[in-house]
Amino acid sequence: MMLKRSTTESKPSFTARLVRAGVLSLVAASAVGALATGCLDRPVVKAKPTTSNLFVDQIVQTGVDKIDLLFMIDNSVSMADKQEILKAAVPVLVSRLVDPICVDSGTGAATNGTNSQGCAAGSQPEFNPISDIHIGIVSSSLGAHGGTGHDVCASGMPNDTLDDKGRLIGAMRPPPGGAANPTAALNFDVARTANGQGFLAWDPFKTKGGNVSDAKTLNTAFQDMIVATGEHGCGFEASLESWYRFLVDPEPPAMVTKVTPAPGKNPITVRGSKLAINKDGTPGACTGCDDVLLAQRKAFLRPDSLVAIVMLSDENDCSIRDDGSGWFVGAGSRMPRSTAACDKNPNDRCCRSCASGEMSPPADCPALSDDATCKNKAGGTYATWDSPNDSANLRCYNQHQRFGFDLLYPTQRYVDALKNTTIELQSTPGTMVVNPLYDNAGSDKAPRIPGLVFLAGIVGVPWQDIADDASLKSKDTLNYLTAQELLAKDRWTTLLGNPNDPAGPVPPSDPFMIETPKPRSGMNPIVNVAITPATSMDPHANVINGHEQVVPAGTDVDDLQYACTFPLTTPKTCANGDSACDCSPDMAGSSAKVMAANSPLCQGGATINTQTSAKAYPGARELQVLKDLGNNAIVASICPKVTKSDSPSSDPNYGYNPAVGAIIERLKEALQGKCLPRPIQTDDKTHEVLCKVIEAQKSGCNCGVAGRGVADAAIQKAVQDQLKKTGNCGGTGQAACTTWCQCEIKQESGADLAACQSNSALSTPGYCYIDKSAETVNGGAAKAAVDMLLNKCPSNEQQLLRFVDADSAHKTPAAGAVAFIACLGAAVVEVGGGTAGGAAN
Repeated sequence: MMLKRSTTESKPSFTARLVRAGVLSLVAASAVGALATGCLDRPVVKAKPTTSNLFVDQIVQTGVDKIDLLFMIDNSVSMADKQEILKAAVPVLVSRLVDPICVDSGTGAATNGTNSQGCAAGSQPEFNPISDIHIGIVSSSLGAHGGTGHDVCASGMPNDTLDDKGRLIGAMRPPPGGAANPTAALNFDVARTANGQGFLAWDPFKTKGGNVSDAKTLNTAFQDMIVATGEHGCGFEASLESWYRFLVDPEPPAMVTKVTPAPGKNPITVRGSKLAINKDGTPGACTGCDDVLLAQRKAFLRPDSLVAIVMLSDENDCSIRDDGSGWFVGAGSRMPRSTAACDKNPNDRCCRSCASGEMSPPADCPALSDDATCKNKAGGTYATWDSPNDSANLRCYNQHQRFGFDLLYPTQRYVDALKNTTIELQSTPGTMVVNPLYDNAGSDKAPRIPGLVFLAGIVGVPWQDIADDASLKSKDTLNYLTAQELLAKDRWTTLLGNPNDPAGPVPPSDPFMIETPKPRSGMNPIVNVAITPATSMDPHANVINGHEQVVPAGTDVDDLQYACTFPLTTPKTCANGDSACDCSPDMAGSSAKVMAANSPLCQGGATINTQTSAKAYPGARELQVLKDLGNNAIVASICPKVTKSDSPSSDPNYGYNPAVGAIIERLKEALQGKCLPRPIQTDDKTHEVLCKVIEAQKSGCNCGVAGRGVADAAIQKAVQDQLKKTGNCGGTGQAACTTWCQCEIKQESGADLAACQSNSALSTPGYCYIDKSAETVNGGAAKAAVDMLLNKCPSNEQQLLRFVDADSAHKTPAAGAVAFIACLGAAVVEVGGGTAGGAAN
């Protein structure tokens, strides 16, 4: 943290379980257009159907027709230039979602030069346009975490926005004409948002209750919200905790305070919020919670949407704990030193704080009174750092090694928040509740599944470390590696090393990613670029961060080395005392400190006070979360490769447009439909699959409508079991699973099956299975149609399910239903090296 103000190919999953007498489940949402598809994680072999044995696995069926898109934008000093680049990427993001690009799909007929989806002959949209999008922004500022008075982020200049509380920026900035903020650019009229709740709601057909139906208006309002986020926030950038508080925290605090529990006791941070649990286990009243935030969350977050979180930050995360001694990070008092063991290995059990109130030391560790570092108390209660080595700018840097404790939330908190359907209450350890991200209470919609939650990070990392091979060879092109590719190429070792090695943290193999104030040395292993010493006068001595800067050892240690830099399109002339400009003289007009630092940001311009480049620091904590999240993570650099373009809003390589491209490429797997990584064998004569598709709903089933039938009783019982396992019913405070109604969705047959597999229009609702064999079964004329459908699938997933709607108002599966595919097998069915029909694995 830096204060500086007042102070497409995929691998099939092998994790599916085999369970006796169950079903293959897939989570369904309303279909977009006339078809939707599903993915299956195990092969189903041909066998005579029997209801005595059902194969179980979970698959994901699309039908995603709405997106809840949340941006977390760092609003600390130095972010203005990055926010400006983000503004240019907004039209690219919006247009790709609301008007997807057309992609080649082989040969195909068209009417008057275009097909029914608006693309030229032989092409189709990459996915169906999204007509229901919520867009919101939260900032990185969560205040002083209990600090008061002169503590950092507890007070500031009139235009400072030090605590945005995790609420939506669209409702946080005073509108023009009201109590206007002195910085006019920060104003944003909340009336421009959906029902005044602070977010934008895209609704082009004016049927969803949204407030924006024109793409140009959406772009402008989105860009204005980015500007309103500003760079006047807290220097303790809670990049992770901010989105967590808004989307996930079951008991978001209305106020965080510092209290002294008893005379003589140390102060502690208190969140002041607690969710009560009723006797029947259901959530009750939440005392001390932020009701404004909860209302915004309820309006913004739908249970059946795709959720995408995009973080934009040029510094490492500093999500300070809102309990215990969290307040200490921003306090004016000196931080304690750590034991001597921490200098060599912060992962050593003997590494602890000199301020620890321990009764006895850990085994084989010296007592604090005997420790070489801790016994030097200098007349105080415990050994503390001196002023030059305890800058508020670096309070979040390397905490455990320097102070002997961690006052930041562990990164696993945020991984669990995105992956787990239940979450522990911070106020009541051990008490689990439904994760608000996966809560469908009060709705007839099926709950969201983890596969529809994505996290993108545009953070401090050289773009060279995360680019594909073609981009490294090209002057202008930039395409980012997927999460799978980053893992396969061992790039996480490049970016993070192994910070938790018991023998001592292993630094990143890319020295540019080492977080330290000391000058570094070494070679970037991806492009073989060496770190340039801080004595260089060339701001572009190397293509990654220019060169090291001078951070004086032992005095005024208040900055870190850069992970990467990039040239500003328009250099900035820094005024005296302007903390938002990296090359500004002090208030007295002296540039001595700027000259001493010899920063590459301040070279190559008209004077030493002209900032010519922008910078970013290693975003290690954000990257750790992205690594541990897995395939639903998208990693991009906040240091763009291309900074000049004649058409910033359409050039795919300019600024953060490559990041937008990477985000869309990952999301569109869910938007266009999951293909099946495993084939389903079909009957030799009828070419139908030996499976039944069931749709289950809380209420409202009508199995007498076209394309439906009454589900087999044995299958209904298995579906009820699976509904309970997936958290839809039967849990504490939930209705019994027997109250859910079920219908079988009929499989197309005969001529309708051929038409369905050939992507032809037909009025008979139902479903069909499509793979390459459909080309042969339906004759050569079907080849182009089959290829068009399978073209969206990776080469190792060339099969899918197509669902046919009754009409635009009656989807298949039904809107809000949970759909299951029950494949009926013989006594023993071979599946992926295991068997279904024996004991559950």
